[in-house]
Amino acid sequence: MRSDSKTYEKVAEHCSSFDPKKDSDTFKSLYSDNVDISCTNCKHFSKNAYCKLDLYDQIVAEHNYQ
Repeated sequence: MRSDSKTYEKVAEHCSSFDPKKDSDTFKSLYSDNVDISCTNCKHFSKNAYCKLDLYDQIVAEHNYQ
């Protein structure tokens, strides 16, 4: 991971393109409002721990995280 979990959560909260991955548990994803907001749970987050939309660094810089 590039960053700690708290930073990923803060960045995702401020990301206008955050789009949660579909949960493998269909019942849970259809009937639960509890979405963990974090870059690691976004469909734009790659397996290599990078934002495919290249928004992570910009958001970190704007909000002085890390």
